[in-house]
Amino acid sequence: MKNYRERVKKIMLQSEYLLSLKATAIYIIAIIIGIMFSLASIYRAISFLAPIGFIFGSFLVLLLIIIAGPMIDEINEGHIQLYLATGLSRLEYVASWYIVAVVYPVLAIFLAIVLPVLIIDPSSLFTRISPYSQRLVPTMLTFAFAISLQLLNNVSLGFLFGLVRKSKGAAYLVATFLAFLLPFILSVVISILGILTGYYEGYHAIYLLMLPFDPLWSYNVFSYGPIYLSETTILIPPIVTTIFSLILILNHAKHRLEV
Repeated sequence: MKNYRERVKKIMLQSEYLLSLKATAIYIIAIIIGIMFSLASIYRAISFLAPIGFIFGSFLVLLLIIIAGPMIDEINEGHIQLYLATGLSRLEYVASWYIVAVVYPVLAIFLAIVLPVLIIDPSSLFTRISPYSQRLVPTMLTFAFAISLQLLNNVSLGFLFGLVRKSKGAAYLVATFLAFLLPFILSVVISILGILTGYYEGYHAIYLLMLPFDPLWSYNVFSYGPIYLSETTILIPPIVTTIFSLILILNHAKHRLEV
């Protein structure tokens, strides 16, 4: 238990050091989002802002994975040895970077969405917004959780592939694929099949490939049409994917990371 507490203490101390270097970018992102949702709450325009949040969330995936880029540079250039020489383990080093590049920003973004609404009009948190179909419309709180979960999921996967390949390009490619290319590719495939067969709804199930990665997209797609999913069904797969990604990240850092 003592070793566990010491390890957590090291991770948090290293995270605080890294956060001091990366805090500006995180704060700027959070402040911009906070202002947007504050104004939307004041003018009751959450339903207008939510689709923008859907698009903005995709760009945030890329911004957050960029924050993790210096970690890969430090590993490739050997600078990680300076940290290891102070007694920091590979696991503690990677975990501290994960907290700063993934956990802290996502938490800041979630609070930036929720707190302005909570202060200005608390009831809005539990009011269903309306950028989606009438069949499944999330509350403001659920929307904030979904966009935060999507960021956590996509950035974690980009972080994992970048760490394993020791390549920023791999991290950026995975993040870009999940945030932009996968929804586009699936839509094109379904459109082509629909044109060829004249039966679009028959291929709607292809969108299920998005379930483990993109809850916002799933809200949009599976709130109408031939396949209807509950909120629980939409949110659980990306939660499982994120947990699995984190386990792989920590396992790779502890047993496979070569420096």
